[in-house]
Amino acid sequence: MMGSILETCLRGACLRHLLIRGTKMKDINIQNELRPLIEKARKQWVEKDYRHEWSDATILGLIVSHYTQWDGDAIKEVSFNALHDANFHREADALEQMFETCDKERRQAWEVEDNA
Repeated sequence: MMGSILETCLRGACLRHLLIRGTKMKDINIQNELRPLIEKARKQWVEKDYRHEWSDATILGLIVSHYTQWDGDAIKEVSFNALHDANFHREADALEQMFETCDKERRQAWEVEDNA
């Protein structure tokens, strides 16, 4: 008998498969849609001599940053969802816990400053 966490993950994977089944063509279209935006951003934001050094993923990260207007919580949400979508659940959960710890420490530091 499988453990409850594994069962939940497997059921989630099956449900996810059912929800996105048949979307391969849509994924290809998304890549075709993003390509011009990535190239436009690369040309506008990166000096010509260094463009070849910047990966598409790096440029996409900049696009997300600009799109969210540098809202760290929104950027974290995008990151967590991207990791979950790629089945990196453990990594997404670990990052989320790390950020929760950082946020808690930041709030505690602000309380100390406010009480000083």
